[in-house]
Amino acid sequence: MFLYSKVAFDITELGKVNLTVNDDIEKKFREAAYKVKGMKRGFLAEAIEEAMLVWLEYLSQNKKEMEEEQGLTSKELNALRRIDSGRVKMITYPNAEEFVKEMRKH
Repeated sequence: MFLYSKVAFDITELGKVNLTVNDDIEKKFREAAYKVKGMKRGFLAEAIEEAMLVWLEYLSQNKKEMEEEQGLTSKELNALRRIDSGRVKMITYPNAEEFVKEMRKH
């Protein structure tokens, strides 16, 4: 924080993102942001930041729900995702429960 002429202010690092999106989506988003935020400087950036935070929270919550539903750890879910993507081949075992117990020991 700097103090200059009896005015305090913070210097915040800002990331820059250059996006190409569908025209209809951009127009609808811009109109909605204008209605909610008003035509003030930075209204679109503010609305996009909020949308990003909402999406990140959704992903975090969705991950927690998946883990709770399936009783799987993050590592196990990531392994399943790698199998789904084709990056890893799955080997099946006759007794899957024993295999999972053995894997969780490591």
